[in-house]
Amino acid sequence: MISLLAVLPSIVLLIYIYRKDKKEKEPKKLLLKCFILGVLSSIPAMIMEIIIEEFIDGMAIPGSVLYAALDGFLVAAFSEELCKYLLLKKATWKSPFFNCHFDGIVYAVYVSLGFATLENIMYIADGGLSTAITRFFTAVPGHACDSVYMGYFYSIAKNAYINGDKKVARQNKRLALIIPIILHGIYDCLLSFEEDVVGEGIMLTGILLWIVFVIILFVATFKLVNKASRQDSAFYESEPTFSPVP
Repeated sequence: MISLLAVLPSIVLLIYIYRKDKKEKEPKKLLLKCFILGVLSSIPAMIMEIIIEEFIDGMAIPGSVLYAALDGFLVAAFSEELCKYLLLKKATWKSPFFNCHFDGIVYAVYVSLGFATLENIMYIADGGLSTAITRFFTAVPGHACDSVYMGYFYSIAKNAYINGDKKVARQNKRLALIIPIILHGIYDCLLSFEEDVVGEGIMLTGILLWIVFVIILFVATFKLVNKASRQDSAFYESEPTFSPVP
């Protein structure tokens, strides 16, 4: 039961995003490659996290607001999103199948959920059923949301690159990494305050802000996926007409 719950949220989200790719389905071998690379991205990510964590130790008290920010944005968000992005780019940037605006979202989600699946298995092995249920509705969808924004800007970058606008391509490559890091960092930071360090009031405020943030993120991402799916077009046909913030 617990083993199923560890992989079920990823399966549900992978099927959902695959079905949203209505213009031209991506090759299953390429999607499998993205997923496997996402799993493998956890190795360099964990190494980076250990190194950065050693660096920030002593800079702030664990559980404090400053430490939560450093840990959330640098240790977790920067390490994980960078590794996902680099392997996403390696697997798909030069692929002839990467030819439509929605493709970037599909690829990014598959890479991210590869990472999230392994992470989920590890957390649930230690935390049990309650952890499995909680992460089913929070952490795994959170990874998927971050990757939707990564894929959105990644596709704009590829379209600009194909059309010879290298400046716009570079700008959107940066956004494809920066935006997920910001979203991921906020998610982790707000949950990292410790009551005995910052006090009950700040800790509860962090939790309340996290709840509001997650609701807004999930709703906005759902709208963006639906809009991007409806307006999907080949790179040579037109610029994307949907906006990054619904």
